[in-house]
Amino acid sequence: MHSCIIPQPSHVAWLVTLTRFRDLPEALLAKGSMESAGRECFLVDDNLVRLDLFISNLVGGVKLQVRAEDVAEATEILNLPTPDASAWVGLPLPLHGKA
Repeated sequence: MHSCIIPQPSHVAWLVTLTRFRDLPEALLAKGSMESAGRECFLVDDNLVRLDLFISNLVGGVKLQVRAEDVAEATEILNLPTPDASAWVGLPLPLHGKA
């Protein structure tokens, strides 16, 4: 019989579910906000919800997880107000790659 020794990491980053989203686009926006602020985060069950939206309720939605030590800062990031869309109405669109 062969024995397999699985190395244990010296530092385990425990993940905490910060919030849940019923819809995938909302979860992706929250993940983008976290990543743009430099906070690492992970979506859980997002692929299941991609396959079938009705599975979202069954699995408890798409979960946004962060490291336990980042919970306070991540909560602040998610609670930041979103820019008012009406402020952008009438402004010219940026031209990428053009000076």
